This record gives sequence, C-alpha cells and structure tokens, in this order.
Amino acid sequence: MRSNAFQRWVKCIPSLVITSLMLGCTGQYRAETAYPWYEGQGSNLENCGPATAAMAVKWAGGQSGVAYAKAVTRKSGWWLYEDIAQHLSQQGLPNELVPATSVYRILSKNQSVITRIKVVGVPHYVFISDYSRGKALLADPLQGNKRIPISAIRAMMTDDTILAIRSESVFPAAHLRQEPKLLKTAFTP
Repeated sequence: MRSNAFQRWVKCIPSLVITSLMLGCTGQYRAETAYPWYEGQGSNLENCGPATAAMAVKWAGGQSGVAYAKAVTRKSGWWLYEDIAQHLSQQGLPNELVPATSVYRILSKNQSVITRIKVVGVPHYVFISDYSRGKALLADPLQGNKRIPISAIRAMMTDDTILAIRSESVFPAAHLRQEPKLLKTAFTP
C-alpha cells in the first residue's frame, strides 16, 4: 500500500512538468538572445539530443538546428550519444566518447562536451563549454544557460562517459559579437 505522501507527490508530477516547461521556454528565449549558438528544444522533451548536437555545431561556427539535425541524422525518438556523435561527424566536427572524469581537462583546452544530467528525474542532454575561473557555461536546451562550477557539473552528470567535441569555439564567451566562421557543411536552410 502506498503512502499518502507518495500519492500526493505523484499528483504533483504534471504540475512540475508544466512548470518546468514554462520556465524552460523563458530560459530558452534569454539564452537565444545572449548566445548566437544557443539552440532551444522548445517544449518537445525528445529534442534535447538534437538541440545539443545543433548547439555544438553552431558553437564551432557551423550551421544546424533541431529540425535539420533530425532530418539528416535520426528523425524521431530519443537520441543516444551515438546519434549526437553521428550528427557532429556529418557536420565535420571531430568528437569522441571519453571518461566523464576528463571533463575538466577537455574544457580547459577550450573544447566542449555533451553530457546527460537529470531533470525532474529524467536523463537530459546538455552542452558544456567556455571554461573560465573554475566555472563553465552549461547550455541546457530546455532551461537556458548558466555559469556554474565544474564540481557542480560533475556532480550532476549521470553517465560514466561524455562526448568530447574536439573543436574550439568561434564564439568564445569573451567575444560574443564576433562573426562566425562557417564550417563546410551540407546545411541548407
């Protein structure tokens, strides 16, 4: 028999999801206006994989988006690391799965990573970049961007591996108004 507290908590789940989505849309708008490479996932929870893949491509100076990533890589369903890696490779970005313990080393080389964290108990992809003074930029395709300590990022990670993107940004955090250098991609708007 389930406790009354558990039953009350279960009844709150829809409200938590709706609140999370509403706050997420606001965070996505703020992030899009501050970072030219940011890509929100909208309200579709399946789009965190394609959105983080698109962010990584745009961060490195290429062109991508959620719809494009899905069209050329995997049209529907929850993406895996392999799907994200495939999209990055298709767009000319070198990447590899590495141990999660190497996150600091990768970020300190001005490279970026894609990893999963839990949001309301559900695994969720995020893009991490722009390490400076012990903090990195966590770009969440659902809730926007925030600078947080590497130790906090490491504590939120759910997997033993992360996807390292072996490219430097054409949008370093200190130069957000810089014009992008476009990668040679098959992107057609």
